Amino acid sequence: MWDEEGVLRPVAFGLGRWHTDAVLDPEESDTVIFREERRFGPWDDYAVDYDYASETHPQYSPWQLLPMHDTVAGGSADLPVGVLLDGDRREALLEQMKSLLEAQRSAWRTLDERWAPTLKLIVAGQNRFWPAMSGRVVLPWDFEQGERIDPIARETADFEPQSVLAEHGMGESDLAGVYEWLVERGARIEGGEAPFTEGGDRWARLRRLADRREQRNIRGPARAALDFYEAAELLGRWWSAITGRYLPGIEVVPRRRTTKPIEQDAVEHVTHERTREALRSELIAHGLWPGRIHAVVEGQTEEAWVREIVEALFGYVPSDLLCTNIHGTGGAKRIERIVEMIADYALSSTLLVDREGEMAKYVTALIEADALDERDVLMVDSSFEEANFTDQELVAVAKTLADGSSEERRLTDPELGDALREEFGLRLSRQETAVLLDSLAA
Repeated sequence: MWDEEGVLRPVAFGLGRWHTDAVLDPEESDTVIFREERRFGPWDDYAVDYDYASETHPQYSPWQLLPMHDTVAGGSADLPVGVLLDGDRREALLEQMKSLLEAQRSAWRTLDERWAPTLKLIVAGQNRFWPAMSGRVVLPWDFEQGERIDPIARETADFEPQSVLAEHGMGESDLAGVYEWLVERGARIEGGEAPFTEGGDRWARLRRLADRREQRNIRGPARAALDFYEAAELLGRWWSAITGRYLPGIEVVPRRRTTKPIEQDAVEHVTHERTREALRSELIAHGLWPGRIHAVVEGQTEEAWVREIVEALFGYVPSDLLCTNIHGTGGAKRIERIVEMIADYALSSTLLVDREGEMAKYVTALIEADALDERDVLMVDSSFEEANFTDQELVAVAKTLADGSSEERRLTDPELGDALREEFGLRLSRQETAVLLDSLAA
């Protein structure tokens, strides 16, 4: 019925030689019949006789799920139950709505025709761009070569972005316009019923970064929106292949408040990347990143000092504070690897070390390579103990160690400013103390 009405038509009807994974020549008469080349006729006209039965093989593109929202919604209209049960009110309302319903039906019957150019455009680019988006590729069977073939290299070499676009009667601005429309339509569907449609769902970008196996379990408006976002991304990659820039992402487009063409807001960085860094950024932006702070210290003294400072500042030691002790200057060579691992999960980190041995060389190299932020590094010129304790305190510690006993000292003054310097003999400047406390409090 949808085919006859012009709402949703098959792309083609497969004939006797049709195989889903075969490389076939569509020009051969016994391979396929394209629906748009014929007037509507009963589907039995396309049936293929087999020994066991007669079957019809209508072929659709998965991208035809995009107009499905309009296909289903456009074929019906909602009326209040009270009106439906009251014959007089029902007839009066239908008479009032007649012109509106007729316009809806006329639009419904032209859905396939109006969607066809967009769907053809998406299909034209799918062999070139979809494998990179999905992480999968279909290896079709080539009967002439007698083996499966990888089409990616051929598609990459043969696909001329500008030329293929021109074949569809479009330019760069047209392509960007279709991209924008697809993203906005997905956002409206995902946002739900008016007046809550504006801007879409703010979790859309996070869902796009989910594993594809998890995405398959998404249903309802969120799933329909994902289809639109994927179609938009495909065209966005096409646009980037022509221009070398990137159109605004799906989290930006629905919230643009300007009439200027979307390509004028193009950026240099990838807006559709699916990397660990992109996922990290989204999790942090949504308040879902679990890591808080990780302190890397050189020895037991620094570790105790960090914990005492934190307890004095907050009144307790937060459970999400992690402290890694590299046990002396001999651990300098491990600093780079430790920093790399911490960067994978920690929201922020602090490094407290002495300038003894090769530590300064390794830390300086990491700062210059942007692996460390120098604002998060406290590197004492001599040794941590010498810089922060009086001679009398160092002698007392030495005597305690020589006696084989120790007594835990706790920093209990919550003010932490002059009181810490005066009471415990810390030789850090006011500025150094402030920087350290800011890093720990982050």
